[in-house]
Amino acid sequence: MPSTQPNFQPVVTHLLACLLISALPFCSLAAETVLPTIDVSADQQRSLAWQAIGNVSRLTQQQINRTAAHHPAELLNAVPGTWISRGNGQEHLTAIRSPVLTGPGACGAFLLLENGLPIRPAGFCNVNNLFELNHEQAAEIEVIRGPASALYGGNALHGVINLHTPAPAGNSQSLRLDSGANDFGRLSYSASRATELGNSRIDYNASHDNGWRDHAGYEQQKLGLQHQQQLGQWQLNGRLSGSWLQQETAGFILGEESYKQASLRRDNLNPEAYRNAWSGRGSVELIRGFGDDGWFSVTPYWRRSKMEFLQHFLPEQSLEQNGQHSVGVMTSAGNDFGNGHRWSWTLQLEYADIYLKEVQQNPLNSPSAFLVATRPVGTHYDYQVDSYLAASHLNLEWQLADNLQLVTSARVESLRYRYDNRFLDGNSKADGTPCGFGGCKFTRPADRKDHFSNLGGRIGLHYSDGQNGEWTISGGYGFRPPQATELYRLQSGQLVTDLESETIRSLELSHSRQLGPVNAEITLFAMSKQHVILRDATGANISNGKTRHHGLELDVLWQINTHQTLQLSATQALHRYGFDSALPGGETITDGNQVDTAPNHLASLNWRYQNPTGGWLALQGQYMGSYAVDAANDHHYDGHQLLNLRAGQKLADGISIQAAITNLTDSKFAERADFAFGNFRYFPGAARQLRLSVKMDW
Repeated sequence: MPSTQPNFQPVVTHLLACLLISALPFCSLAAETVLPTIDVSADQQRSLAWQAIGNVSRLTQQQINRTAAHHPAELLNAVPGTWISRGNGQEHLTAIRSPVLTGPGACGAFLLLENGLPIRPAGFCNVNNLFELNHEQAAEIEVIRGPASALYGGNALHGVINLHTPAPAGNSQSLRLDSGANDFGRLSYSASRATELGNSRIDYNASHDNGWRDHAGYEQQKLGLQHQQQLGQWQLNGRLSGSWLQQETAGFILGEESYKQASLRRDNLNPEAYRNAWSGRGSVELIRGFGDDGWFSVTPYWRRSKMEFLQHFLPEQSLEQNGQHSVGVMTSAGNDFGNGHRWSWTLQLEYADIYLKEVQQNPLNSPSAFLVATRPVGTHYDYQVDSYLAASHLNLEWQLADNLQLVTSARVESLRYRYDNRFLDGNSKADGTPCGFGGCKFTRPADRKDHFSNLGGRIGLHYSDGQNGEWTISGGYGFRPPQATELYRLQSGQLVTDLESETIRSLELSHSRQLGPVNAEITLFAMSKQHVILRDATGANISNGKTRHHGLELDVLWQINTHQTLQLSATQALHRYGFDSALPGGETITDGNQVDTAPNHLASLNWRYQNPTGGWLALQGQYMGSYAVDAANDHHYDGHQLLNLRAGQKLADGISIQAAITNLTDSKFAERADFAFGNFRYFPGAARQLRLSVKMDW
């Protein structure tokens, strides 16, 4: 009889051996081998715990494969309440039930997960982190809209993006080749192998793009390795993943509506800009069942990342180098406790070693004496931070009646920083002399320790009316501690003590119903944020702000007939400032003004046709409403509409082809509009492009 306890000694050896085996396409399985059934993970259990009254959208593997996205924005912008604002190459900014947030800690409002584990340590996110996830070969992408701190923690202030990797299954391989304009090319390979040691899988893709703008190409690679096996009554899920990016970066183009001018759209005013990034992650999950429906898991994990880039979006164009090495463990459990009631619990412990260095290499060339004097050549910041996270979550689901469920959740979280300044303390030039005009822009605190303790919660009711209708009402309280970059990369006149954890209160009412061939969901939400940390377009930091957010989200799927569907995802929202402030950069915030870069309307309409012979056709229309591009609401972007056409055909068993025309009408639009330093700035959207791909499965 096999032992009921995990045999830890062979775990690492088995995992490494099987990952190597999975990479060999000629490996085979002996006929007499019997494979275990593997169909559960702690990530799935936590997702179900949120889903009872949470607002969740999912992109399926079919949607991911048929979109064949060159950038994650092409996928995620079809989700209600979500806008991924593309920069150049693989760069982006995120908005989920929020404006597009900028600044060193803006990414702290959105938690990015891979199979339920954060891809970065608490307190050290990056606004471009989506390029570390292998969206190209994902099995599913889950988007939680609205505060999810009660389950997922601090960085889930406005929402969560959780990417699920495909599970190993049987013996199979696939090869896909994608091509497109501007010498775009991508090779994707996947293989799943069943061996006596368990099931293993490899997913790899490499892409090259010369960029549609001048000097704006990139090279990118992503790798995922997985192994699953049974150890007695324990199931082992081992994962390794990594990403590598080398990118030439094109910055803003300048001038009102310059994105409409053919002579300017391709210009790169920052040909010297670049971004190089590397990341790696690994985890080993051990999970087992107990009782009738109980489960327990423990998952140690490891992460490392490095990045170097030129801050082309700021006048001083400093070079930033940052990185982190982190380890942690997540333990989860759950079970029924009678009469349909259920509990789940999570404990997370994490340590991270974080560093950042910022150096201005050249004197600022500007007609502004103020900018030149306050942005000196040399080191601006050079620090190291140890961070320590301890958090625990408890979720209780109460079955009050056959059709009525109450859900309560709470998470307590403690985040500690130990900061070591490796350069001069204070607000001075690199040689220790003061700057003119009242001091340098850059302030470096002395060595210190900081501690943030927070509590998140939610409560909600879910009611089934017995006529294919579901009703949900919920309230939540979320938080996010300041990121290390907000605490220790300070600006003139700013103090560490000014910064508190951002908090958010939310109320949400949702109704979904099936009416014959139509499935519809409508959600109303209202949120209020306190202690907001913002950065305006000129780079000035704002502490202790307030914002208010109200909106309506609609998701409707109509099965027109056997072969056709029509899906509408739409958002109407209003994001407003809740305070008055005169900013150092010259802008003025007025209570009641709309937050800049926050469209009132977003919509995606998708018509899909599937024929019986394996062919399909999809037409997608996207609508972006107008929005203010400055805090005073004096300047605006008019918005745009786009059409994308995609089609595919199965040619033979295991062989299919696919084609797409993006921006079918060749619209002149901006991926992102901004107003700063007295001028309009834009990231122009790409012109019409043709894409082709062929896929082989065997």
